[in-house]
Amino acid sequence: MISKRFFYGLIFTVPLFSGTPVYLVNIGFESPTLVAPAVIRIKPTDDHRLFQFGMVGWTVLFKSEFGLNKNMAVGLSQDLSPMNSNASIYQYSNGKRDRSLDYGNSTYLTQLYLKKKHNRNLTTQFNLIFQKENVKDLSEKIEAFWDSPHFGYSITESWRNVGYEDFFNNHWDGQKGSVHCQFFPGENTWLKGFVSAGIGKKIQTYHTTVSAKYFFSENLNKVNQFIVGGVWELELLDFMPGSHYGEYRIDSGILINGRLEKTLTRSIDIGFRYGFLSTNKDIYFGHGVKIVKVHQGLVYNLGASISGDAIKENDLDRMILSGGVTFGFM
Repeated sequence: MISKRFFYGLIFTVPLFSGTPVYLVNIGFESPTLVAPAVIRIKPTDDHRLFQFGMVGWTVLFKSEFGLNKNMAVGLSQDLSPMNSNASIYQYSNGKRDRSLDYGNSTYLTQLYLKKKHNRNLTTQFNLIFQKENVKDLSEKIEAFWDSPHFGYSITESWRNVGYEDFFNNHWDGQKGSVHCQFFPGENTWLKGFVSAGIGKKIQTYHTTVSAKYFFSENLNKVNQFIVGGVWELELLDFMPGSHYGEYRIDSGILINGRLEKTLTRSIDIGFRYGFLSTNKDIYFGHGVKIVKVHQGLVYNLGASISGDAIKENDLDRMILSGGVTFGFM
């Protein structure tokens, strides 16, 4: 029976072998009816080049990176979301989906970047950004805000000291942290950024992960607010147990997630989740449980979570069920 650690290590160290394309696939479910696929194809080469293509939900991702030397690279990334960009058709009010709040949104995003690796753990990345949002069914003020493309830049400082890492479940062993800030000057100036940190530690048959993120911004609206919520523990998402994808839209706040896994057998883990979100107006809590099983190279997960408010109100109908399957191949 293949172990989870071996499987995770396999699909995330294979890209080191140049010229071999690696495919990472995940299909996730969130009750009552939300199903989202994620497919990533990565192909590195001997001459410090990397080509990545994929799809996460409705967003198509493309990235090409060219190494100037072993410590510096330039790259181009393009994201296209033809519909449901920024979770525009998943709006919630008091924990329940409210279709009257839905709006139309598609996005085209291009970023040209320069990445500098200072040492084994520390990396700086500077991006030039072109962002075009096509928005409808919102107020005239917001639609006018996005009527023209936005040009900006961002800078990211990342520190990582990790061993194995599971991209789709945001599961790792080690420490990591980052500081990120975007700035868009012009008539409709806006900025947004975050400071994050996390630690993952395995002790015998237990694995614990704690992560925290502080959000800050100026002059955001419904289209470019931070989207927090959802049970999928993908690093690209700001997940929180007991909430639906897209449930919280915030301008600033603090998000903390804690996870504890217990290995029952070589192929089965059970984990407990805790989430805390504090905004400038409200405080939210979430609790959950998750079971992970590896079988013949496939990683299955099944979970249930509920918000602190639902527990207080004894409203078990607001419990969220989730599941998914992850696998990788060459």
